[in-house]
Amino acid sequence: MKKKETFVISAGFIMILTLTGSVVGGGKQPCNRADIYEKCVLTFNQSMAAVDYQLKCPWPTTRQYYIKLLLCMEYMANITSCPPAPSTHEVLLKIHQVYYLLCSHMMDPDWHLLVLFIAPCIILTFIIPVFFHKFKLYENTFPKYD
Repeated sequence: MKKKETFVISAGFIMILTLTGSVVGGGKQPCNRADIYEKCVLTFNQSMAAVDYQLKCPWPTTRQYYIKLLLCMEYMANITSCPPAPSTHEVLLKIHQVYYLLCSHMMDPDWHLLVLFIAPCIILTFIIPVFFHKFKLYENTFPKYD
């Protein structure tokens, strides 16, 4: 009789834990990577369709689309039981290979920016010797203590 009571108690305890786990877990959906693709990546692809990413790096203008994609993927990872790291990294790697392929190449700045940064250095190189010569700062005139 004691074994039967133990079995009923443990079965009831397992049922309570199972129900509590589904309620506390917030009813998480099973991991389905297709949901992440459909809800997040397709929206990102539609946003990027209007951008000419084949001709130049689209990064500064598409930053808001990229941030929305990251937030969407994080949200989907939270409501599903998908681990965020592997699925996120796989999807982002594919997106970078398609849309941000041209962004990896470094480009020289425009000539007016180069002049803006280089000109002060060149001008100071010529002004400092003139300044020292005019005010005779090259002579060591220390006060004499007698």
